[in-house]
Amino acid sequence: MATATVERVTVRPDDKDVRFAARPPGGEAYQPLLHEPPPHGEVGPTTEELQRRTLLSSGINLSKAIMGVGILALPRVFSLLGIGTATLWLAFIALLSYASMHMLTKATARTGLANYSDLVKDRLGLFAQAVHDLSIIANCFGMMVVYLVVIGDVLVGEGKAEGLLSEDCGDRRTVLAVVTLLLLAPLVSATRTRATVGASALGVAAVLIWAAITLMLFLLAASNGQLHHMHWWPTSGTFKSKGFESAVQMVGVLPILVVAYLCQMSLGHTSREVAYASERQLDNVSIVAVSLSTVAFLVISVCSYGIFGAKGLRADVLSSFTVKALQPIVWTRLAQACFMLVRLGFLVSLLAMFPLQMAPFRDSLWKLLFRQELQASQ
Repeated sequence: MATATVERVTVRPDDKDVRFAARPPGGEAYQPLLHEPPPHGEVGPTTEELQRRTLLSSGINLSKAIMGVGILALPRVFSLLGIGTATLWLAFIALLSYASMHMLTKATARTGLANYSDLVKDRLGLFAQAVHDLSIIANCFGMMVVYLVVIGDVLVGEGKAEGLLSEDCGDRRTVLAVVTLLLLAPLVSATRTRATVGASALGVAAVLIWAAITLMLFLLAASNGQLHHMHWWPTSGTFKSKGFESAVQMVGVLPILVVAYLCQMSLGHTSREVAYASERQLDNVSIVAVSLSTVAFLVISVCSYGIFGAKGLRADVLSSFTVKALQPIVWTRLAQACFMLVRLGFLVSLLAMFPLQMAPFRDSLWKLLFRQELQASQ
């Protein structure tokens, strides 16, 4: 079994850049979170090239880890809370998510432990490490099950909602079995998140295309006077109960916002792929990923709210993106194209999520059962 050696970390009180005791090639003070020497007889990339390449890969993977299935319920949250209230809560959760990633990155840099399970063990003991691993296993397994359910909805349909495939392609169980064998098995077999950065890039691009399509439809509806009325704050008729019960119902939708930014279990796997990067640079990666995801969330949520209205928005916004619902705004052919692009794009996005969930799930399960590392990057 391969192993990786992490050098001792030294921290200056007045310097936020974390430096290793042994200076990397070229004498530049960067932190090699994962240092892999080039194959024997070959000249490896320069420090700057390796740093730029790995930072880009880490940023793409982290952005994709955030842009998950939680985006489906956000438009409904905006219709319930109002644009102003939902935006404030979304900004708060985004800041909270960044703060958690900042603390995890700082702890990794100062201890030299790239694996958060080992970090928990170092600070809190073996029992806390076991609890941490169990929580990661339960969370990742649950999310992957949700992804499979949504993939079935996208391909086969759910209830009255249309799917991409006709009935001749088989039932939901057959379709999911084929998708798992042909698409998911190769993706989750990768032992390094760096190997799936291409899939993550496609997933991020798919979500951004969805946001662009939604914005285009919103502008067309606005120009034709077809936008539904949108409110900025919760209305008296939003929640059936009043007083304390109404406040409880309002707070009950907030976990949806938290799930939308749930990416911390994948942060360790994406950040330790980075070579010769300072703590500040890793923080910048987190800022860019959170900011890009927040913009996509806002565009899709607000525009979907305006296009379909509070009554037309379902818990799963994809169910609202039907050809029939889009026909009053655009031509039938264009409505069909938007329907296909949005569903195909989100299907690609969901498929790209599996390796980012499988990596921490697999490693935590192995560590919990055998109390040892599974792969070299840890």
